[in-house]
Amino acid sequence: MPAVQAASGLNVLIVTDGSAKSEAAQSGLDKLGWRPWRLDPNELSRGEMVSRPPSAVLVAMSSNITATILAVQTVANEAPAVPIIVLSDDLGIAEQALFAGATAILPAQARTSLVHAQLRAALRTAAGANAAESGGLLKVRALKLDQLRCEVTANGHRLDLTPTEYRILSTLIRFAGRTLGADFLLQQSSGVDLGDQGAREIVKVHIARLRRKLEEATGEPDYIVNVRNVGYLLDRRRRTPRRASDRT
Repeated sequence: MPAVQAASGLNVLIVTDGSAKSEAAQSGLDKLGWRPWRLDPNELSRGEMVSRPPSAVLVAMSSNITATILAVQTVANEAPAVPIIVLSDDLGIAEQALFAGATAILPAQARTSLVHAQLRAALRTAAGANAAESGGLLKVRALKLDQLRCEVTANGHRLDLTPTEYRILSTLIRFAGRTLGADFLLQQSSGVDLGDQGAREIVKVHIARLRRKLEEATGEPDYIVNVRNVGYLLDRRRRTPRRASDRT
């Protein structure tokens, strides 16, 4: 049997109430290269997914149909393009979850390799749809991200970015208008998990350099905004000039 292809550090959010017996929901996906993080339904409803957007979501709950459907609806509303896989043996839950926005349903105790394969298949489908729609190009104000060529231009001129700067800026562009935690940006740019405080110290250095390069290229200092105690966002709208202390 061929080896299972690893997920290369993709984020997967596991929404669980703690009662699921699935190996994949507990620790199995970690061993296949995923970076899983877990929220219970209450944490999800409080918006704790917002600053750390997942690549995919796995919903593994008990047989509580209301909690399962609410979890699917919450994720579908907050991250419409993110694939949602639900683990359930209940046909009623399966049917309602698909109507609510789930991408696919698997048995409650599906083996980890099957969950892994379904997540990857859902991501390929989503990536294909996004590429067909945008041609691999994303534009925010004067910035244009070419995901196929791995470059960012400002007013038609290519920005001279380090690999880490490119990955941070491309992540901000992909989630423009959304506040992203420093830990998420660090993980996306270098694959390192340091926790929020350690990540802030590293990311703020790269953000300062990016701000300088963006201002030099566009004449506007307000692209990357600091949301105090939360993270950073790439602002879709031009703002009025701010004090330097508000941008650190």
